[in-house]
Amino acid sequence: DFRRKELLENLLMKDETVSVRKLVEKYDVAKSSIVNDLEYVDKVLQKNELFLVRDKSGTYVSGKEQHIRSAKRNYVFEKFKEKLSAKESYDLKTCKAILANYVAKRYMEIAEEMITFVNDKLSCELMDDMYYYQIFIQFAIFLDRIAKMHFLVQTTYRPVVSELHRMKTWPVTVELSKWLKDAHHIELKEQDIRWLNARVSGVYHENTLHYTGTRTDEIREQLREFVE
Repeated sequence: DFRRKELLENLLMKDETVSVRKLVEKYDVAKSSIVNDLEYVDKVLQKNELFLVRDKSGTYVSGKEQHIRSAKRNYVFEKFKEKLSAKESYDLKTCKAILANYVAKRYMEIAEEMITFVNDKLSCELMDDMYYYQIFIQFAIFLDRIAKMHFLVQTTYRPVVSELHRMKTWPVTVELSKWLKDAHHIELKEQDIRWLNARVSGVYHENTLHYTGTRTDEIREQLREFVE
């Protein structure tokens, strides 16, 4: 179980390419045991639409970039939840401590600045929301992937109707991408700006839903007037 967890971490989170021969030597087990471990890791990765590839260089994770980012976020978030299972509240310090194993401190700092930027532009307040930790992890991993030259090569296009709420946040996301370039010399391609906008629109959408839930009486009164 320890071997399999370590293999998953090294392959997915540390982007390592592993050799069966070297793994046999490292863990001092039979080749068949390592092969079984890699098959187990492959099944775990398939849940995120990823898979293991083996060539002359060794065995490594492959798949679409958006799926790799999602799998990394899920991995960190699950570890975060495990750490806090005995606590009553979530803790940014704990989240950063886990993320620091895989992402440079600089990118975590920029991720916080990005959230503040979005909060200010969209009048969102996520500091006490579980969504804050998810978006923080996503942004930090996103920046790390961009720094390592892992870009999106395609974007999922959805019907216009389902994209309408994302159009509202597009100008803010473009402004955010310009800020990243000017302040931190991080330049994004169009596909990655689209990906980022999907995350930003998620923040805006979730916050709006939460906010409107507290204004039910006011909304009902407005609806009644509209009907009349």
